[in-house]
Amino acid sequence: MLLVAAVASIWPLRHAGTALVVTREIDQPDAIVSLASHEWERLPDAAALGRRAPHAKVVLSQPISLNPYNCHDCGHRVERLVAAGIDARRIELMDRKVYRTLDEAEAFKEWAAPRGVRSVVVVTSPYHTARALASFEHVLKGTGIVVGVHPASASPAELRGPGDPGARSAGRNLNGQEADAAQEAADATAASWLLSAGASFRRAA
Repeated sequence: MLLVAAVASIWPLRHAGTALVVTREIDQPDAIVSLASHEWERLPDAAALGRRAPHAKVVLSQPISLNPYNCHDCGHRVERLVAAGIDARRIELMDRKVYRTLDEAEAFKEWAAPRGVRSVVVVTSPYHTARALASFEHVLKGTGIVVGVHPASASPAELRGPGDPGARSAGRNLNGQEADAAQEAADATAASWLLSAGASFRRAA
């Protein structure tokens, strides 16, 4: 009994992160939003989705204050997308400057309103997908816009170019906000299971 409780308390520590990775694809969205940062993994997937949905706009967010971690290659994103087969006329920058994921959702809402957008796929890093989906659905509630999310699958080791920050061996290299979200979710899950395990220990004693 004690061994089972101990294993149960450890399991979520190993698997909690996977709960942050979600996928909700939309076949022919009106817009594809590539969230800022991690351009080496997000832009290739945004371009791939754009090639499969030739009528979709490819939309980019703009951080309030640029640094190597929140948008290290902002100045070359359009060129990267064009090189990947996206017509420059399909690429648009959202006017509202952003700081966090919720801001990006708000910026998209403002951008989409006059354009009659009915569906969007958000492209982001795998462990940021759950948070991004929740943020966009919260902000776009009541607009009728259907929200999808696509976890970037590209390998940073294969795709980063000159000036790109080095990626960790696991290929995650989470920025501060993503790391916080992952840690908070893991901590909450672990705490819940540890409390349950503690109750089991007390009953066994």
